[in-house]
Amino acid sequence: MALQDNRNAAQQTPQQQLRTLQQRLQKKPNDAKLWFQHSQLALQLRQRQTASQSIQQAINLQPHRLFYQAFRAYCALQQGQFAQALQWANALSSQHSKDAAFYDLLGHVFSHVGELEPALRCFKHTCQLVTDNAHYWYNLATAYRAHGQFDQAEHCLNHVIKLDPQHWEAYNTRSHLKKQTLTSNHIPALQTQMTQSSSTLARIQLGYALAKEQEDVGDHSASIKTLLSAAQHRRQHSAYQVRGDIAAMTALQEHYSAQALSQSLEGHPSKEVIFILGLPRTGTTLVERILASHPSVYAAGELQNFSAVLTQLTQHSQQQHPAIHINSKTGLIRQSLTLDPSTLGQAYLDSTRPRTGHCAHFIDKLPLNYLYIGAIHRALPNAKIIHLTRNPMDACYAMLKTLFEQTYPFSYCLQDLAHYYQAYRELMNHWQTCLGDNIHHVSYEQLVSQPEVTAQALFNHCGLEWRAEYLHTDNHAPTTATASASQVRQPIYQHAVQRWRHYEHELAPLYQQLQTGGLNPEQW
Repeated sequence: MALQDNRNAAQQTPQQQLRTLQQRLQKKPNDAKLWFQHSQLALQLRQRQTASQSIQQAINLQPHRLFYQAFRAYCALQQGQFAQALQWANALSSQHSKDAAFYDLLGHVFSHVGELEPALRCFKHTCQLVTDNAHYWYNLATAYRAHGQFDQAEHCLNHVIKLDPQHWEAYNTRSHLKKQTLTSNHIPALQTQMTQSSSTLARIQLGYALAKEQEDVGDHSASIKTLLSAAQHRRQHSAYQVRGDIAAMTALQEHYSAQALSQSLEGHPSKEVIFILGLPRTGTTLVERILASHPSVYAAGELQNFSAVLTQLTQHSQQQHPAIHINSKTGLIRQSLTLDPSTLGQAYLDSTRPRTGHCAHFIDKLPLNYLYIGAIHRALPNAKIIHLTRNPMDACYAMLKTLFEQTYPFSYCLQDLAHYYQAYRELMNHWQTCLGDNIHHVSYEQLVSQPEVTAQALFNHCGLEWRAEYLHTDNHAPTTATASASQVRQPIYQHAVQRWRHYEHELAPLYQQLQTGGLNPEQW
């Protein structure tokens, strides 16, 4: 979901604008609008606490301004205070307003805490109040997509493109709603747009859309050429350096050593959480669907909570001990080991409320939690950890062809992909050595070829009663805002296995780099 950009368009830098606002506030301390603008800029500069304090000042001056209250919830969201953000959003959901921007912002908060039903209602309100805003219609389209209402989503996206022919993201989202066919696709229109549009954003979004549709219709040669070109444009406009992520994974192995993980520190005793993790596009959503079929399991979605709470508590620990300096990922990792595990576990559980707690178990399906397996085990030793594995080449190709919003920046370059994948495998080998059977591995290939055997073993590991009916996942697919939203309502299928072979020549550098790193590119 996109948050509309209402930032001051002045020629000053954001830092200069913030200083200017601070000077104006000294003269007009009772101007709520100035406090709101100050909050916006502070948030843009990642001064999240300042942003929260400033929006509270605006609310104190104008307590009935609903948009300010919604922005306060958004600030809490940005601080990782998910339960607080949801509490404020729920309180606002019963309010009535003629301000479309209020409903749009409130829908944004709901969607990012995983409450997709109220998010959809909010985005419907925006489009009822303002019918010609492409931004509002796009958010409504993505909400419909999360609910599996693809015809409605496509209708909205067509309307977005009609209102704003340069809303490039709408083209890409539309292409991924369903599998295109030789008789029904947007390929000619996308090709025309690409020849007429020279902006980098257009080349990226239209490129990923076109590559996807070309693959759908079986034009593999054109698809991979289009994809690699779009990925190159995406990578060229990123300051990302893969060595930073590799260093962090190395530090995790060093500090969360077997000795550190074997210390008899008592974590929180809860058996509530089931973590499903692994690289994106490896089957995490499919496993979530199967497990969530059980009546005592709730699919809470891709929660950002654990890493946010871990970071908050670690930074707070540093503030209590000024002699400790945390100025890097490595410092954060080292200092996180000083946290009381039970406190961390309790803080994580509390942060997920009230979304969770109404079922015996809930699923946290954030793929990146593989980075925090050591901390998770210390904090919640009775939590179940499910790790998805997949053929390395299929896994890397699946990531390569996905245009992620902000995460997984290593996925736009074959060399970065190879280096990151090697470091990820080394980290998973480390966790396996330290924690053994505490991690249950699920092979994507086995899951789709032998679903009942694989799923039954999964349920046994989680201590859940197994029924064959749980495999009919297309009958009870949860709402999801992830890249798997279109696939989540399909029956279990095998046609994604070995898909990378259509592109063996083009993916050869990736294959060779994995081999050089000592891995079998075709087997976990």
